[in-house]
Amino acid sequence: MHSAYRTLAVGLLSALWATSALASPISLTTKLVGDPRPDSPDNLTVVVSIQGDTDSNVTNWTVDLDMASYYPQARLDEFAFNLVGPGSKYTFSNFNLPYTPVTGSMNGSGNTNFMLTLDDPTGNKYDATNVYSLSFTLTKSTGSFELSDFYNAWPSCLNDAFLGCNQLAAHLQAVGPDGQDSGIAVGNYPGSPVNPVPEPGTMLLLGSGMAASAIAKRRRRNAAALSM
Repeated sequence: MHSAYRTLAVGLLSALWATSALASPISLTTKLVGDPRPDSPDNLTVVVSIQGDTDSNVTNWTVDLDMASYYPQARLDEFAFNLVGPGSKYTFSNFNLPYTPVTGSMNGSGNTNFMLTLDDPTGNKYDATNVYSLSFTLTKSTGSFELSDFYNAWPSCLNDAFLGCNQLAAHLQAVGPDGQDSGIAVGNYPGSPVNPVPEPGTMLLLGSGMAASAIAKRRRRNAAALSM
């Protein structure tokens, strides 16, 4: 009898251990930077942290503005991101600030749509700032969260080539030399295969290289035509 109980206990412990071994924590931190456009404010930084577990359908998010030394009055106007699957699979709750889920294009993005977008409260009084972060809970309606829900999220390609294609973006206000400008910080989940946005200098080098290549090809064609 004791042997049977011992066998049952060992079986239960083994099952519990196997279940816990299959679950792994989700701990992602990524930095959104910008604005990569030549005529927009530089040194925009937003840090996004995501915590959860692969045996849970809940993740906790924090959005931190990290640019106090450049723009002490900066505010988070909108925060947008993509995940795998339709947006209807996800619901928001437990906001520490009264942001609202909205549909449509993100402000300042050139009519670019993200799957999930949060808009700031009216009047800017309760906007996230360098001092007060935005935090919320995101719940998945079917199944547990997996790392692939983040890594494999489709990027949204902004209409401005300098902004590129990104899985996350933030529209910021009260930035720029006089604190009266706005800009966009963009980024992707860490480990995602999405290509990062090039720096403005890199974009200029790419542009000048393409122009030089085109000129060289034109010269070769002209030389070939003259030789005939």
